[in-house]
Amino acid sequence: MAIPTAFDHALGDVENAAGAVMVQLRVLQHSAPGDVPRLRAALRDLLQAYVDQVMTLARDDDR
Repeated sequence: MAIPTAFDHALGDVENAAGAVMVQLRVLQHSAPGDVPRLRAALRDLLQAYVDQVMTLARDDDR
């Protein structure tokens, strides 16, 4: 079995960020209508963090 690299750990972070987005979508699905604007803003923040992680990893030359 290969020893995990920094890239492998970064992939795990990306996977965790994707999971957080999925959880937020479920919360949004079952939320009260009055909570939707706040939850959408939180979802937007999670999505931006996810995209930032993915793009950083895609640019990373330390593989």
